[in-house]
Amino acid sequence: MRGLTFLQLSLLVRSALVAYAVPCVKRATTFVGVDGAHFTLGGSPFYYTGTNAYCPAQLDSNEDIDKALDEAVSQNISVIRTWGFNDFTSTQNYGAYYQVWSGGNATINEGPHGLDRLEYVIKGASSRGLKLILPLVNNWGDYGGMDVYVDQLASGSHHSVFYTNEKIVAAFKSYTNSVVSRYKDKTAVLAWELANEPRCKGSKSADNGDCTTSTITVCAKETSSYIKSIDSNHLVALGDEGFIGEAENDSYPYTAGKGISFTDNLVVDTLDFGTFHLYTSSWGVTTDVPAWGAKWIADHQTAGKSAGKPVVIEEFGVTDDKYSTYQTWYKAIEENNLAASHIWQLGITLNDGTKTADDGYAIYPEDQVVSLIKADAAVQTPKN
Repeated sequence: MRGLTFLQLSLLVRSALVAYAVPCVKRATTFVGVDGAHFTLGGSPFYYTGTNAYCPAQLDSNEDIDKALDEAVSQNISVIRTWGFNDFTSTQNYGAYYQVWSGGNATINEGPHGLDRLEYVIKGASSRGLKLILPLVNNWGDYGGMDVYVDQLASGSHHSVFYTNEKIVAAFKSYTNSVVSRYKDKTAVLAWELANEPRCKGSKSADNGDCTTSTITVCAKETSSYIKSIDSNHLVALGDEGFIGEAENDSYPYTAGKGISFTDNLVVDTLDFGTFHLYTSSWGVTTDVPAWGAKWIADHQTAGKSAGKPVVIEEFGVTDDKYSTYQTWYKAIEENNLAASHIWQLGITLNDGTKTADDGYAIYPEDQVVSLIKADAAVQTPKN
C-alpha cells in the first residue's frame, strides 16, 4: 500500500477525532427523553450499559474521582447510578455529606465536604460524556436514609411514616428542591430517583402494619409531581426493587408485602420509567438462579411494554458464580430488549493502592466479569 502524505494523514486523524467527539458532545449537551419502551437522546434511541458506583463523591481526592469516572468510560459504560443523598447528624471532615440534622432542623451542606463533591462528579461526568442517575434518599440506614428523617421529626414512629407524615414530607421536599434546583440545567443528569429501594420497612424501625402498596404509590405520585414542577428537563423514576405483587404467585419477590407494586407504579404519569433490582441470594432464591433471574427480567420488560415505558434493571448481583450467572442475565437483557442495565457495582483501585469497598458484589477491572459489560455495550450501542 502506498504511503500517505502528511496532509492526507492529518485529514484522516482529524476525521477520526471528529467522529469520536460528536457522540461524546451529543451525550454531554443533551437531556435524555423517553419514547415508548426506550430512552432517547438527541432525537435518536438511547440504549445503554451502566453501572452503580455509590462512592465517587465520597472519595477524598479529585484524582480518585477522576479515576473512577475514567474507568467507567474505559469499560464502555454510559451511565452511572450514584447517591444524591447523605444525611448526617454531626459534621465530618472527610467524604461528603449533603444534609446535616440537629434538633429536628436540617441544613444543606454546600461546602467542600458537601454538594461541592457531587458538583465535581457531575462536572466530571459531563466532560466525559457520561450520564448520572441520582436517588435522593435511601430506604436503608447507609448514608443516613429515611430513618434519620423519622428520628428527627417523628421520634419513636415507624419507618413508613416517612411517606405520610406532613413534617417529614415537607422536609424531604425541601431537600429535594435544594438538590434538584441546583442541578436542573445539568445535562449530565439523566434522572432523579425518589429513593433507593423504598419499602414499608427500613433498617431499624418496623412497619406499623398500615403501610401498603398504595402508601408508597401515593407518595411517589406527589413527590414526582413536585420534582416535575421545579425541573422539566430531567426524567424521574421511583428507584424501587420492582416487586410485582402477583396474587397467584407466592414467591417472595412476586408479592406486595414490602409495599411495592411495580405495575401500579409504572402507570404513574410523572414517573417516566420503571426500575427493578435482582438479588436472588438475599431474596431466598436458591434454585436455578440464572433461569429465575432471566424470567424476572422478562416479566418486568413485559410489564414495561404494556405500560409503554422504558424499564431499567438498575441493580443486580450475586456473590458466587458471577460470570456464568451474569452471562445468562445479560443475554436476557439483550433478548428482551431492555432499555438499560446497571450492574452492582464497578469498583476501582485507588491511587494509594487500596480498593473501593467490596460488599461481596463488587467487580473490579481485572475481573473476568468486566468483559460481559463491554460485550453488552457492544450490543446496545448499535441500536442508537
